[in-house]
Amino acid sequence: GYDAIIMNTTFHWRSNVTLLLSSEFLSIMRHRLEPGGVLCFNATGSLDALFTASSVFAHAWRYSSFVYAGDHDFRPLKDAPEALQTYRNLFFEGAVSPAGEQLLRGYLARPFVDYASDRLAAGRDGELITDENMVPEFRRGMPF
Repeated sequence: GYDAIIMNTTFHWRSNVTLLLSSEFLSIMRHRLEPGGVLCFNATGSLDALFTASSVFAHAWRYSSFVYAGDHDFRPLKDAPEALQTYRNLFFEGAVSPAGEQLLRGYLARPFVDYASDRLAAGRDGELITDENMVPEFRRGMPF
């Protein structure tokens, strides 16, 4: 199994994207994670993708346009005092310019957003994406 699976999926309205956003596929990914593992995928802000992840995983949040999902609440790791140093070490081998430091701090300051908040902002309920209903491709389409 994996500690993390990161998928840089395409726009949520693109042809065949249901194959990557459906509850069936997310369930397969869930079973490939080690205990404590996290699935991260680009949902391009799709309320339906966040809702679907929330139905498959015990915990799912949007962070910018990505969805982060797992079977435990991993958010405290981002807010822990040592998180900044961890990112410094990962990306810059410990040496960070003032501009880089500001970017890292901004990244860590951004909050995770829950489904209820996105639902309220969208003014609608999310729809469960399945292999059969193809919600992002045929019900929601392009977001303009």
